[in-house]
Amino acid sequence: MPIGRDAEAARICGFLRDVARGPRVLLIEGEAGIGKTTLLKEGHDTAVQLGITVLSAFPVESEVPLEFAGLADLLETVPAVLVDGLPGPQRQAVRQAVLRTESAQRPADPRTTATAVLTLLRSLAGTHPVVVVVDDLAWLDTASARALSFALRRLRLEPVGLLAAVRTDWSGIPPPLAADRFPAGRVDRVRLGPLSLGAIRELLATRTTLSPGRSLLLRLHEASGGNPLFALELAARAQAGIPPAWHDTLDVPDSLRQLVLGRITGLAPGPRDVLLVSSLSAEPALPVICAAARDPATAHADLEAGIRAGLLAMTDSGIAFVHPLMRSAVAEQAPAADRRAAHRRLAAAVCGTGARARHLALGAAGPDEAVAGEVEAAARMAARRGACDAAADLAELAATLSPLAQADSQRRRTVLAAEERFEASDPARACFLLEGIIDAVRAGPARVELLRRAARYRAFRGEPMAAWTAALGRALDEAGNDAALRAATMMDQVVAASLAGDLREAIRTAELILELADRVADQALEAQCCAGLAVARFAFGDGLRPDLIERALGGPRQSPRLSMDLRPDVAIGHLMHWTGDLDRARVLYEHEYARAMQDGAGTGLPFLLWAMAENEGWAGNWPRAEQLAAEGYRLAEDSESPAAIAVMSAARGVLHAYRGRIDAALRDAARAVELAGKLGMPLPAAMAAQAFGIAALSGGDARGAHQRLGPLAETVFAVGVAEPALCRFVPDEVEALTRLGELAAAEALLSPFEARSVQLGRGWGIATAGRCRGLLLAARGDLAGAGAALDTGLEAHQRLTMPFEEARTLLAAGEVHRRARHKQQALDFLRAALAIFERLGAPLWRDRVLGVLARVGTRATARGPGPVLTAAERRVADLVAAGHTNAEVAAGLFMGQRTVEAHLSRVYRKLSVQSRKELGRVLTPPAP
Repeated sequence: MPIGRDAEAARICGFLRDVARGPRVLLIEGEAGIGKTTLLKEGHDTAVQLGITVLSAFPVESEVPLEFAGLADLLETVPAVLVDGLPGPQRQAVRQAVLRTESAQRPADPRTTATAVLTLLRSLAGTHPVVVVVDDLAWLDTASARALSFALRRLRLEPVGLLAAVRTDWSGIPPPLAADRFPAGRVDRVRLGPLSLGAIRELLATRTTLSPGRSLLLRLHEASGGNPLFALELAARAQAGIPPAWHDTLDVPDSLRQLVLGRITGLAPGPRDVLLVSSLSAEPALPVICAAARDPATAHADLEAGIRAGLLAMTDSGIAFVHPLMRSAVAEQAPAADRRAAHRRLAAAVCGTGARARHLALGAAGPDEAVAGEVEAAARMAARRGACDAAADLAELAATLSPLAQADSQRRRTVLAAEERFEASDPARACFLLEGIIDAVRAGPARVELLRRAARYRAFRGEPMAAWTAALGRALDEAGNDAALRAATMMDQVVAASLAGDLREAIRTAELILELADRVADQALEAQCCAGLAVARFAFGDGLRPDLIERALGGPRQSPRLSMDLRPDVAIGHLMHWTGDLDRARVLYEHEYARAMQDGAGTGLPFLLWAMAENEGWAGNWPRAEQLAAEGYRLAEDSESPAAIAVMSAARGVLHAYRGRIDAALRDAARAVELAGKLGMPLPAAMAAQAFGIAALSGGDARGAHQRLGPLAETVFAVGVAEPALCRFVPDEVEALTRLGELAAAEALLSPFEARSVQLGRGWGIATAGRCRGLLLAARGDLAGAGAALDTGLEAHQRLTMPFEEARTLLAAGEVHRRARHKQQALDFLRAALAIFERLGAPLWRDRVLGVLARVGTRATARGPGPVLTAAERRVADLVAAGHTNAEVAAGLFMGQRTVEAHLSRVYRKLSVQSRKELGRVLTPPAP
């Protein structure tokens, strides 16, 4: 048991037992030397004793640049049979990531590797709980950290835990971590504070031969700040006759550095050299350290001197510093020339391609084309493994080492670095790198791709759509007659114009690209263009174009690096989504999501996830929608893309509004509108309007809804309703105006929306227009007409899978029938609405229904929610129960016979009956 840490050890034991109940994270936080590693090892051993499968990694600071070094440690003990059982791409990716093979037929992208980690964790957790132990989490290499974070965030019920040490800075503030993005209920923290005076006494008694009196003990405790490592160091100095600096206020990092430097100063050149080599090496293996030493013959003896000095220790894997900060202090104090020499010797000693290239680069005294070429090759190998961060680091080193005379090579390496920085969600650095070389390239076709890529990166970072359009225009001017370059640049122009709302320009440009696509025989480009043109024409009011949709979906497989906004499946998925075919949209979205995960297209994934979240929100799958929105928002923030943050804020805001989290909904919606205005990008603002409308109307605040939605309505008055599916705010504004008594304005907005919805066959528009028409007629006193309009809306809802919207129409029908004193029908409608809102988890809308039920004068639980019939279904059922044939019912109600049969089928299903006779027993026939 660690000294003085009984309570913290108990917390760890509780965490280990709780892992069996589902995913969770426990972070052991504290300053350097406070005892995190000791406590973590205790947790490791306890987990083993409890029969838990333990995967462990103990990264060091020098391993941070090495891709997947930590992942290799974590997966070292995973049975080979599990790795062999992975799907092909995942198996290849994980084998490359842990350096089991250096060759690859295709790149192993980070998301495939991360998905493989997730699959392995789930497989291991199928037999025993699993705990991943990492010390120190902050020094886990970026590629491994991202893969581990990706996997852990996607666990749902699996018994998998993360137990990790996190070094805080000297103020006690931990660094930003991927674990911080986990749901709050999953993450717990143990913050290690200073040891008590008694614990320091016990520590010194067990670890040293010093027996300090109380006065010295108090001073040791005060000077060390209760830090066990510093207390031991100070005690060792006291034993050597060097008193601690009692009179000074200690700055802990400087104190530790001075202690380390004091020990180094007393060492001979040989031990100091092996200490430097050990501090620079990412491989602690003894043969590597000895081979890289200045004098290999004395390396073993020199290492022993470092061990005796208390700086180094032997471990199972080789040599390690007793504390990571000691490694940093050793490296910092060495002259630059000595560090370069040590790196060169390490380059000759290590085996891995990436490690050798890194040491070669850091060992170079200046530009060196041979070294730059080898480092570039290592960068490309890292990119194929999916380690974007490591690839970018190496590519930048290669570019820096390129001689001035090798300008083309330097630019090529810089472009590689920019590409990998962008894929690693660092578009700011990608822009900086590209912009540093563009001016050095002569104007003309040779630099068009640089201009196009830089323009897209800047737009991703938040440059307004107008600036993107202008930059693409300049790039197109330099493309000359190169049809392929012109087409690629113009496709970006289509995207920019569509996002800016300039649909005429988007259509014009897309039609020109189709001509170019025929000339260059590029079927992938043709599919992209058809998809973009189909979306632009739809938004323009031309409806769905089956010919364009077929050509878009029939094209070849697109490049894995293709931007999300150019992918045909995504664009056609949007069309299905907007027109209410949520199931087909889901298929297209999920297929593209799976491909993006496999291909490592994570940077642009928010531009798919907003639509996936919205689609599931409309379909009533709110937990899934919230999961997708959370993932998209995290990715958007990781990339710091205002456009991505805008669309994800809007999508998340609507979900908050559904759930009744009004403050959160308004914050997200306001942020989306603000960013949309800065970007000149109408889509996020239109999406956010739904959040404003639902949030206000859920509390009965019609005036608040109108204040937010009125300005958008003015746009509709000015230009008309081209495509009602893209005017999702209109029903909310009509309802707000109606409840405010502004009936003329409500009619002026509803009429064109209603007419276009009928003309284009937009089911959602017809259903919500029926609701609005019912409310408007009721406000004018025409309760019979209102009931008929609401019946029309509810019939349209039967053909949709949008339960929230259906429940709102049921609520409106209940309100109207209450006013008409149709008590039973009002109760039927209101109970049906209540059942849906309760199932979805919409508390404010549930409360609205309960309020209306209270005014009806019957408690909500009088008959229970049960199966509820719509008014049309009830009329059909009553007549059938009274003995009428379908033909007689159709004639009496002025319906088609097929409509009667459809109503009757739903009645049978809702009431769980199978015959007219059973229906007659369930329903009381109306009095003659």
